[in-house]
Amino acid sequence: MKKLPLFSIIAAIGALALTGFAAPAWAEAPDLRGLWKGQNDTVSVKEGYRHREKSINITDQNGRRFKGTVDYSDGTNSFVGVLRGDNKTLIWADIGEDGHVFGTLLNPGVMEACYVNTGAAAVAGCAILIQQP
Repeated sequence: MKKLPLFSIIAAIGALALTGFAAPAWAEAPDLRGLWKGQNDTVSVKEGYRHREKSINITDQNGRRFKGTVDYSDGTNSFVGVLRGDNKTLIWADIGEDGHVFGTLLNPGVMEACYVNTGAAAVAGCAILIQQP
C-alpha cells in the first residue's frame, strides 16, 4: 500500500474545510422574543384528540438561550430553551413538567413547535406559530 506524504494529507483536510465540511460559523441568533400564536393539534392519553389556540411568550433571550411561557385556556407553563447553531432548530423543556418541545423556524416569524410528554399521561402535538407584531 502506498503511503501519502504528510503534505498531501494536510492539503486534503484544508480542501475539505474550504468546501463546507468544517464546523459552521456561529452567526448571530435571530430575535425570538415576543408573542407567538397559532393552532395546536394534540393527542393525549387523558384528553384524546384536541385542537386549541396556543400562545408562546418568549420573555428573555441571551444569544441562543431563551425562556418564556406557554399559555393555554386552562393554564400557563414556564420553559427554558436553546436555539441550535443552524439558527432554525429549537429545543425547550417545561419547568415542573416532563415535556419537551422540538421546533423549527420555517421562515422569519414562523415557527413549528412540536410537544411531547411521555409516561402514563403521554401527549404529542404540533402547532404552526406566527410571531405577533
